[in-house]
Amino acid sequence: MTAARPTIRVTFVATVSVLLIATCVDVAQAVRAPTPRERGALQQAVFDYLRTDTRAVHPVIIGMRISTRAAPRPRGKATGYYGAFARVDIDDNRASGLGYLILGHFVAPLSGWRVLDLGSAAVGCGISPKIFRGHKAAVFRDLKLACP
Repeated sequence: MTAARPTIRVTFVATVSVLLIATCVDVAQAVRAPTPRERGALQQAVFDYLRTDTRAVHPVIIGMRISTRAAPRPRGKATGYYGAFARVDIDDNRASGLGYLILGHFVAPLSGWRVLDLGSAAVGCGISPKIFRGHKAAVFRDLKLACP
């Protein structure tokens, strides 16, 4: 009977350790899939932008992710600010191939998702850090983007 107790204790410690590691990994990965409503709004913003501002022929959305790192709400009277950021992966075999769009959810009386940048390797690098209010590196890390 005494030989079984260390095994139970070791099993319990191992289980708790695995759960803690899984929780830490989940917290470090601050990204999520869009809700159905967000998905529709993101698709609408992407296709409106692609229809008017690019040479995309037949774009297909192949992935979406939203960073859960919320930029702090600006103090004082803020007329509008970006509260969330998303990455949308598109593929257009007939024109430019694989690309990414960075979108921001603009919070104002007329809120909605807005395309901030379109590109491939260095997408988003030209966006002003002020838009992210000090969280550009964290948001880019969440969305798996990098600036050279």
